[in-house]
Amino acid sequence: MFKYFKKKRNLYEPPGYNREDDKNDNLGLRDKAEITLIKYNEKKYEIYEDVEVEELKSLEKNKFNYWVYVNSTYDSKVIKGISDTFGFHDLVIEDIISNNQRSKIEDWNDYIFMVMKFVEFIESEASFSNKEINMILKENILFTFHNNNLKFFEPISTRIENQTGNIRKYGVSYLFYALKDFLVDHSFLVLEKIDDILEDIEDIIVENPETKYLEKLYDTKKDLIMIRKSIWPLRDILNKIVRGDFELFDENAILYYRDLYDHVIQIIDIVESFRDVVSGQIDLYMSSISNKMNKVMQFLTVIGTIFIPLTFIAGVYGMNFKYMPELEWKFSYPVVWGVMIIITLIMLLIFKKKKWF
Repeated sequence: MFKYFKKKRNLYEPPGYNREDDKNDNLGLRDKAEITLIKYNEKKYEIYEDVEVEELKSLEKNKFNYWVYVNSTYDSKVIKGISDTFGFHDLVIEDIISNNQRSKIEDWNDYIFMVMKFVEFIESEASFSNKEINMILKENILFTFHNNNLKFFEPISTRIENQTGNIRKYGVSYLFYALKDFLVDHSFLVLEKIDDILEDIEDIIVENPETKYLEKLYDTKKDLIMIRKSIWPLRDILNKIVRGDFELFDENAILYYRDLYDHVIQIIDIVESFRDVVSGQIDLYMSSISNKMNKVMQFLTVIGTIFIPLTFIAGVYGMNFKYMPELEWKFSYPVVWGVMIIITLIMLLIFKKKKWF
């Protein structure tokens, strides 16, 4: 067991580790992180792409709100540079680079660090994937580290640009909320996909219970467990924010976290209900297979029961006794066939009346 954990721990790269220097890296994740900077307040909006780390040094010296979006957690050089510039703790940077953390929130006095897990449906592969986003909230800056480009959060950036809602009115703590709200709403879309899958399977397994549908049900059950693991810790995180445990959150933004907390509880309830549905469909599959097997056994029983008296008659007249008067009768052969046919018809009528077939 110790060897297992030691091997797993080696996957976590220490702060300052440069993945490009590792010649044995077979993951193919060598892309340099690109930094996108969104600068905004109630009256002004600007966006800058391909920003260098050195250009971020002056962000804390003015009254604008900033969203610093880093599209890769594998470029440890860029992340370490941001850490050195803003004084983030090495443990925070290690958590970001490891990209394998449980959802959590930590208060580091002058900034808040949060890891959030969420599940994404990949259309091209028709599968669900567990994703992670890391966020660091300072007084007027929000850093996000996510292995995807900003287009994923295009609805949020568009709201900032078009001054829709309260996102430009309040500080970055509201942007912090908006990102989580977006990901929680994304979870509802994922659950809709699962709902469609379950409806399709339910219609099929009653009529045609094949093994591939059972495998699909077990895969769906695993996906639900993955969603539950990603969303469950968020309940405790939001509960801490709503209680006012963190000073960096604007009081106006906290009101919206209460609504987000309700949405998370709703998702948890839906996931639990879907798990019950999957269990019910697995039972339905097993019942369908059992019924199908019972029909086969019933058919074989009917055939076997019909042949019992026929086998008896054939066995009696198949005995090689010397004195069997029926054997000398010229009509014995057709009479035996007639008796067998009559017995078969009578038994078929009886089985039909009992609705055995």
